[in-house]
Amino acid sequence: MNSTGSGGKGVAAVPARGKDWARRRGIGPKEREWNEPWERLRTAIVLRHGLDVDPGRRFERPDEDDTRNLALLLRQASAALDADLTRILSTAAPGLSPIDLDALRRVAEKASAGINLSEYLRVPPVRVSRILDRLERARLVIRVESHLDGRVRRAELTEAGRALLDTIDGDLDGLARLWLDEIDDGAERALLPFIASLAELT
Repeated sequence: MNSTGSGGKGVAAVPARGKDWARRRGIGPKEREWNEPWERLRTAIVLRHGLDVDPGRRFERPDEDDTRNLALLLRQASAALDADLTRILSTAAPGLSPIDLDALRRVAEKASAGINLSEYLRVPPVRVSRILDRLERARLVIRVESHLDGRVRRAELTEAGRALLDTIDGDLDGLARLWLDEIDDGAERALLPFIASLAELT
């Protein structure tokens, strides 16, 4: 990895691990234990994105022990994950958003009417209609009449939609491993059920 040279611009080198890492970053002995998890996360971000994190921001983080920060922490985590998904989609499927991908993956599992997708995505039907419009224009889904009720149109995956999902499945698996790499196995197994339980409250 490149490091910042004298008078030049570049990616700051990942800090070497060792007993002096805290002192080099201006972290006192009493703060070392509190900051160490954030230091690991900063290093992971540097490796993943090639970006350095301003060390001055290390005290500007929500207190993870304060349950009143739960919504804030979830929003920040969601924004970070969506940024990773957007980066993948910008190459594989320009113009599509993370929620478009969520809808496409649902349709791949089960042909869905708008009302079904509205419930699945937890967004209003009018927004689902716009999502399906984008997917249809991209020829990733088609809308067909339900054989049970001709007034209902279901979205079904096209061959192009299947090919796109096949292309990015490996990228999604890789992202999931990056996201979960810093989490202990027990916590990882509990994470999705915990978040799903929170989602059920909405």
